[in-house]
Amino acid sequence: MEKFKAYWKKSCPKIDGKIHAELRGLKPYTPKRLYSAMEYALFTGGKRLRPVLCLAGAYVLGKEVTPALLRLACSVEFVHTYSLIHDDLPALDNDDYRRGKLTCHKKFDEATAVLTGDALLTHAFELITGTKGVPAERKVWIVNELVRAIGAGGMIGGQVVDLELITKKKVLEKHIHYVYRHKTADLIRASIITGAIAAGAEADDIKRLSIYAENVGLAFQVQDDLLDYNEDVKAKRVTYPVVAGLNKTKDDLGIMVGNAKRVIKKYLPRADVLQGFAEFVINRDR
Repeated sequence: MEKFKAYWKKSCPKIDGKIHAELRGLKPYTPKRLYSAMEYALFTGGKRLRPVLCLAGAYVLGKEVTPALLRLACSVEFVHTYSLIHDDLPALDNDDYRRGKLTCHKKFDEATAVLTGDALLTHAFELITGTKGVPAERKVWIVNELVRAIGAGGMIGGQVVDLELITKKKVLEKHIHYVYRHKTADLIRASIITGAIAAGAEADDIKRLSIYAENVGLAFQVQDDLLDYNEDVKAKRVTYPVVAGLNKTKDDLGIMVGNAKRVIKKYLPRADVLQGFAEFVINRDR
């Protein structure tokens, strides 16, 4: 876990600096209100986990941080931030605060928030296609992976099913598993795979890293549920431990993390960062 924490701490300033640089490039031709909202949303205390995982996906295959990798990592953070802005909207989660600060639609207005999310999402793909030092066929591969992760069969599909569960009479483990896999794990997988593809990953690498990412992505959401268990029970929210029970949830969490660490063992010692992330997921208190 300490290896991941050290890598995370070292990477965040580089990622923040690159995000600032990319935003400055947009400023001359972006309406002032839109630019302000984009900047606000990107710098409200995000942990930068997904862009760090993008860099770690390259690191595990022997690639150190480069300007090209940082640009790709920024694209992942732009997508993640877009998803949070839209999730917070009144039509979805209807949240007024995120990370202790006003959500984008509360700081500005709903229309601006929608358009800010749209702008971040579309610019993410410009970041990818305009990245220098990555072969064109690999950039196309990255775009395809990201589109699948966040589209109708991925994050957006997971969000839709999550909304449907609110009124569903009987929620089963498989329903929650579907939501967690697509709403959370798919973008985590795409983040890692983006870095790996840029680092020259081959089919076996993608297979192993996908298994790793799917397991830690599910574990990430399940750990959130365990931390919020008492509150969720009181509020009658349907979550994995509420449906499966605490003991089974804890057992399943251990299996997920074990599977994740095992499948990337062949990459040691450079697997230490991703293995550390798996340990971080299961041990974090928020």
